Amino acid sequence: RARAEVQAALDGCSGGDGAGFSLFGTRVGKALRGVADKVRFIRGEAGAVLPDLPPVYDLAFIDASHDYDSVKADAANCSRCLKPGGVLAFHDYASGRDEGVTRLVDELIG
Repeated sequence: RARAEVQAALDGCSGGDGAGFSLFGTRVGKALRGVADKVRFIRGEAGAVLPDLPPVYDLAFIDASHDYDSVKADAANCSRCLKPGGVLAFHDYASGRDEGVTRLVDELIG
């Protein structure tokens, strides 16, 4: 059976006191019942964590800062972690409130 693994790089959720990180881990753990042992949470700035990950992932889901420059940097860093043919997915595309996400995705697929 194939082994799936997920890495989550999290910026300083909820003001850096750790509460947001802990809450995120709890919620994801509940959502991933039965596969939680395949998830490793890495706390840190995405720009510092992602460049050190190997290019072995099939999917990268980006939901972080929504300004254009941040989304562009996250997309570049996540792209390096993907296997050939891997997929970048973005939260809040065409939401009407996060123009940075929409602008970058439109550029990537345009």
